[in-house]
Amino acid sequence: MRRKVWLAVALVLVVQSMGCGGFRRLTRDLTRMERSYLLSGMVTNAEDYDADVWAVAVQWQSDGEVVSGVRTKVGKLGLFAFSIESAEDWYVVAMADLDGDGRYDVGEPAWVHGDADGRPEAIVFPRDEPRAQVRGELSAEVVVPADMVASARTFNETHPAAALEASKIPVDLGETVYLRCPVARADDGACPRLTLKDERFSQESGHRGLWEPLSDPIRSGVGIFVVGDYDPERTPVLFVYGAGGSAQNWRAFFEAFEEGPFQPWFYRYPTGRRLDEVASWLQGGTQILASHLGVERFHVVAHSQGGLVARAFLLKNLAAARMPYIDTFVSISTPWDGHAMAQKGVDGAPAVIPSWHDLAPGSPFIQALFAERLHGRIDHHLFFSYRGSRSLVQVPSNDGAVSVASQLKREAQVDAVGLYGFDRSHVDILKDPDVVELVRSVLADSE
Repeated sequence: MRRKVWLAVALVLVVQSMGCGGFRRLTRDLTRMERSYLLSGMVTNAEDYDADVWAVAVQWQSDGEVVSGVRTKVGKLGLFAFSIESAEDWYVVAMADLDGDGRYDVGEPAWVHGDADGRPEAIVFPRDEPRAQVRGELSAEVVVPADMVASARTFNETHPAAALEASKIPVDLGETVYLRCPVARADDGACPRLTLKDERFSQESGHRGLWEPLSDPIRSGVGIFVVGDYDPERTPVLFVYGAGGSAQNWRAFFEAFEEGPFQPWFYRYPTGRRLDEVASWLQGGTQILASHLGVERFHVVAHSQGGLVARAFLLKNLAAARMPYIDTFVSISTPWDGHAMAQKGVDGAPAVIPSWHDLAPGSPFIQALFAERLHGRIDHHLFFSYRGSRSLVQVPSNDGAVSVASQLKREAQVDAVGLYGFDRSHVDILKDPDVVELVRSVLADSE
């Protein structure tokens, strides 16, 4: 009985410490995730057209009727994604809207996902895998079947545009974000350019990404953003934040790196998703973006849970031999041995954030992180923090959020080329000028 009481107390405290109040929203999202499928794709030559390129997915049944449909303008580099609630009878079409009327007309360049003979083919989701990817190329020689076009138009006439785009997931790769408005503001005070003050990059958005793992990417998207105008003469440094975090966590680094040899990039992702999944998204995104920009050198800096995501991404990248020139990785206050409170949440919380399964000590995800070594292929510099506090849910030696023991997991130490300890808390370490300067020095040495 006493153990159950302490478990209940611990759960209450950990929920409070993680900014909870959102179990109702979490439960809603988890229910939707159980029946949702992720359909993503790429129109490989979208940039060739000086027109909007649309991607459309329709649930087109054998009787010729479209019973459901979603659409979106493809993102930079031709990427798109949808969250759909069925795996049956979905077809994908893309088209360049040359006349700007928002619909397909014969003669406009198009692509239809199809078989070897060009006939439309339904998307096949792998068994026990609720996600599928497609890619294709627009061509003026492709004609979308007339019966599909007709039934899709009939469906569109009875559904408002907002409903058709309600399940799209914005995907941004290489979008420029400014630290501040680079030009004079308009009369209404709005900046005509995207800045770090955008709601997608706010702390509130970071909190939503933890507690609403499905709704958040639909609302705010995923992607890799470039801080400032891209400069091929500067080396990209990708920043990956932790659970409940946002790009705001990296502001001190962004300001310090605003000029000089390094250009900050950051990964915008929902931190409540399974960590291997978001690591796979990062792998695919960096591969596409780096290839597009011709990047020849790359560094990664990650905080807290972001370190786990980053290491998983690096291992995937090494296995695929896609970008062997990523040779420096800096982790800051990462729970390499997991977090005991995540396990307590899995064991007894009213709803479980998906990432807690991976953060639990000894989880298959954490074990897989150290199945291979980075040493000799990627230099890992391990930063840890130890200004903690006493509480019922923390071991004596901690940084206010993560135990020092977890940060200094033996396998992580052995695989690192440098260890750096700071008398700072879990969050404040990112604001310490000495930490920022040391990270920059480590990266400079690698150059």
